[in-house]
Amino acid sequence: MNIQARQLRKKDLQELRKAHGRAGVHLTSRQESRDMAHFIGLIILKKLNEQPNSEAAERVARFIELFKEALDLHESFRALFKSREEMDSFLLDPQFTQYDFSQPFYQTQCNFSSVALEESNAALNAILRKLHKCTARYKWHPVIRHLGYEVYKFGIVQDWEVRTQEEEWENRAMARLCGDNGDAVARIRRCKMCENWFYAITDHQQYCRAKCRKNFASSSELFRGRRREYMRRYRESERERDGRAKALARRREQKRMKARS
Repeated sequence: MNIQARQLRKKDLQELRKAHGRAGVHLTSRQESRDMAHFIGLIILKKLNEQPNSEAAERVARFIELFKEALDLHESFRALFKSREEMDSFLLDPQFTQYDFSQPFYQTQCNFSSVALEESNAALNAILRKLHKCTARYKWHPVIRHLGYEVYKFGIVQDWEVRTQEEEWENRAMARLCGDNGDAVARIRRCKMCENWFYAITDHQQYCRAKCRKNFASSSELFRGRRREYMRRYRESERERDGRAKALARRREQKRMKARS
């Protein structure tokens, strides 16, 4: 089996999800994505954008960045295979994959014979160790909550002990980001123009708002190149128009001079 590591492209990711599926992932509608964007924006991203230098915001931002790096490496590996069956065959073949259960339980616990794949695997494990260090500071515990006699079941929520509003925000933010196996983190991005954090409603969204998208387009090298070409042609057209106007004026003046003589 000839497997070579390559960087994950957006098209790869779309095809990957069709071929392999993502167990446990709830595919949301556009309206649900908008609702989530509003919720995540109010609970988490507002503070990250308005108070980026606070210690709590820096820790949460660091977690988001590391999680996204780990997710990219994980999905880059999966994108190498045409189907789930092909990937399973590779992972079960000792010629290509060796398992090492002496590694911490939160790491990949495997090694690859391919040098390129093993480099990527080692990079992923390094990020997972950093993520573990990030999350080890949070001390949560489940709380069984009575929701009212009209509700047929109890609610089970996470709770934590805090001393300040800053700690409350940080714990609430991390609990939300870690919920649903971190699905929300994949949608959190930095705007290519203003670098503010935002929650992307679509896979291809790169800007937090239309204004940033237009400003980036107007400042990009491609736009500037097109603008230079347009202005060059415009100036040439203006010179030709001026030349024709001057030539026409000279001919008219010559006709007038002849008519007088």
